[in-house]
Amino acid sequence: MIASKYAGSAIKLALAIVILLLGTSLLFAVEADDKATTEPYQELPFDRKVILSRITRKIDKLQMSYIAQLNKSERYEAQMLLDEIRSLAQKLAATPPPPRATTNVVVNVAPAPVVTLPPKPIPMRDKEFIELKASIRRNSFGDAGLDVLKTAVEGNYFRSSQVVDILALFPYSTDKLKALQIVYPKCTDTQNKYKIMDAFLFDSDKKEAKEIMDNAKE
Repeated sequence: MIASKYAGSAIKLALAIVILLLGTSLLFAVEADDKATTEPYQELPFDRKVILSRITRKIDKLQMSYIAQLNKSERYEAQMLLDEIRSLAQKLAATPPPPRATTNVVVNVAPAPVVTLPPKPIPMRDKEFIELKASIRRNSFGDAGLDVLKTAVEGNYFRSSQVVDILALFPYSTDKLKALQIVYPKCTDTQNKYKIMDAFLFDSDKKEAKEIMDNAKE
């Protein structure tokens, strides 16, 4: 009889401790959602399945080793407590952990600056160029033709082939070089300067023409 009372008290004490631990765990699981906004969720130090498995084994050991020593009324009460503990353990296992608090970092990336290239110069149209050549021919003597060319280059551009045609309108090398000095800064394809140099017959004129083109600025 004394052993039965002692066993009953030990079982009740052990069950009370287990219920207290499970109750605390469940309370944390229920309140975790409320605390998630104020403090980060701390993971359990051991795997939840391992802990619940250990609790289940302890319950089974209590049931097999000690309940049989109790009298009928105590046995019924102990069995009710064990069933309640099993139910709480199942609820604890089914309770998902609260979501981790995440911090969204928004990085504002400034858009790349838009680089606007200046419009590419458009050479004089063929119709206007034909009229220009006719005007230079009518004033080919003296500086009159050069004056016409000076007026034409204001607001107009020329292809290298047009520059060659203009130089051909001046019969003397001196006038050709002066004309080149006037029109070359408005040439749109300066990479073809070798074609312009062919408009000169003598090497000395070619050399001077090259210097004019190398030093030309619009």
